[in-house]
Amino acid sequence: MWGRAIRAALKMASIALLCGVGLALGAGAAQAVPVTLTGSAWLNQPASVSMNASLPTPPSPPDLTFTVTSSDDLFFSSCLTLSPSGICTGPTTAYTLGPWLATQPVVGTQVLGSFASPSGFGVPAALVNTMNNSYWDFQGTVNVTNGEQFTVTHDDGMTILINRVALPGMSPLPTSPIQNVLTYTGPTLNNVSLEMVYSECCGAPAVFETNLPTGGGGCLCIPLPEPSVLS
Repeated sequence: MWGRAIRAALKMASIALLCGVGLALGAGAAQAVPVTLTGSAWLNQPASVSMNASLPTPPSPPDLTFTVTSSDDLFFSSCLTLSPSGICTGPTTAYTLGPWLATQPVVGTQVLGSFASPSGFGVPAALVNTMNNSYWDFQGTVNVTNGEQFTVTHDDGMTILINRVALPGMSPLPTSPIQNVLTYTGPTLNNVSLEMVYSECCGAPAVFETNLPTGGGGCLCIPLPEPSVLS
């Protein structure tokens, strides 16, 4: 029943990505493996929540849930221009959920679906809501190899847990767009739990990018406006 409202909201600001500088991945990451994650968003949160991307998640039901299937790079951004190091160097747009979720990579695919609103906030209302003061949780499974490297670019905070163990090297606190290159030093594992917690506060931009779920992608991305992406 939400199909028309969702498509209308997502068309507000479509973005295509031109991938530039690449990252050499570690062992076991030469081939991307498509994954499907379940995303949950809590909107209009107090500063104590939106300024700290840490567990536990808020106790109330999420305002928006969805699935996202990625073949290479998982990327959401409200920044029109990112430098090769992940820094926002241009104007921002799409600072509401619909356009932010509509971000699409040129390399590979990123498909969203199964939208719902467990809190009763409503899917159409959620998709036109501001990104500011929001808290996000993405869950799925992942294959990881000891010594494998990943890129993570985030604004604001982010925490990533593999097999319920947080990866070091990222801050859950507010930050301008910053790119981290992480090396996984744990054991090689297949089909283990992946949880990524992201928070957005303090105004635009909102940036969340990683190739960790698939082991592929590895591109540093420069977003360009592309009105026809979702047409």
